[in-house]
Amino acid sequence: MSPFYTSTCSEVACPENSRGSNVANGGCSCNTGYHGAITSTSTSPYFSGSCNLNVCSCSWGTAATGTSCVSHGHNICTNCSSGYQLSGSSCERRTCSSYSCSGGWQQKGDPGSITCAGDACTNQECCYNPTPVTVTSCGSTPKTFTSASSGTLQVTLVSGSGGHGGDGDTGGQRATVQGTIPVQANSEIKIYVGCQGGSGSGHMGGGGGGASAVTVNGVVKLVAGGGGGAGMGHRGNPGGSAGAPNGGSGSGSCGTSGGGGASQSSPGHGGGGNRGQPSGQSGSSNGDGGNAPGCSGRSGGQGWRNGGCSNDNPGDGGGGGGGAGYKGGGAGGTGCHGGSGGGGSSWAASEVTGVSWSVGGHGNGQATYTAR
Repeated sequence: MSPFYTSTCSEVACPENSRGSNVANGGCSCNTGYHGAITSTSTSPYFSGSCNLNVCSCSWGTAATGTSCVSHGHNICTNCSSGYQLSGSSCERRTCSSYSCSGGWQQKGDPGSITCAGDACTNQECCYNPTPVTVTSCGSTPKTFTSASSGTLQVTLVSGSGGHGGDGDTGGQRATVQGTIPVQANSEIKIYVGCQGGSGSGHMGGGGGGASAVTVNGVVKLVAGGGGGAGMGHRGNPGGSAGAPNGGSGSGSCGTSGGGGASQSSPGHGGGGNRGQPSGQSGSSNGDGGNAPGCSGRSGGQGWRNGGCSNDNPGDGGGGGGGAGYKGGGAGGTGCHGGSGGGGSSWAASEVTGVSWSVGGHGNGQATYTAR
């Protein structure tokens, strides 16, 4: 019977994450925060396509998704990784451009070119203390610290002088070396200060002076060589001066000779003995000063490298130890009058600027630096 059919045709609703009246009439569009297209078809499910969540991109941070990502695939960040900050919709490196130094510290170089590691810049990253730091503790244990940012280290090193001889001969004078060392962020910096060599008594010579130095990540950058130890030479055999940059040679008398001063390429030779006594040792290529025969006198001063020991020669004269340095000075020979030790050499790496050398004074060394 009429109407000769049963049931009815129903509308196909818009699928998930889309909106509209239905698939056929007016079509469907994706909800805000989604992208894609929906079109009607004549076969089940009577539409094709889908609406997918918008996902943006973001370098150095977290990308926006959904409604926060207004256009799929665009660069939109919601937050940034440590060391970065939002600038509009992108992440950029955090710099010192808007940082204000505190505690009397001063701004480093170009603030906009200095980046910060964390979620906030620090005084150590953006600023420097204009008051120089002085290190007076000498020996083989360095002052160690880590650079907070890239910059320079302005350093003045003073080495240890040579020890005096038992009869009053003076040890070799110490060296003062200045230079500006470039450093990168997070570099380990070690500053060594050389001690004065031990002074002799009786028929002893003096020990060689210790070397002062700066290393960056274990690589030596600047060295102040130590003075040579005096021989027991009846006030006639003072120690060789520390390097400026080459070490001075020691002196000898009554048939003995002093140790050679070190150059920047070679250690100093050992001085010759007499009256059946041995010669002094040559300095070391690694920077230690040469030892006088037997090491029966005074110890050399410690530092980045150590000065050589002296000799005690009762009835005659003991030799002085060689000064430490980039290359070590030679020790003096033993005999009628003990020969004095040669001075160790000073040195600077090729990238160090503003280098200067001078010699003068006695005592333990020290170091002064300013990190910029």
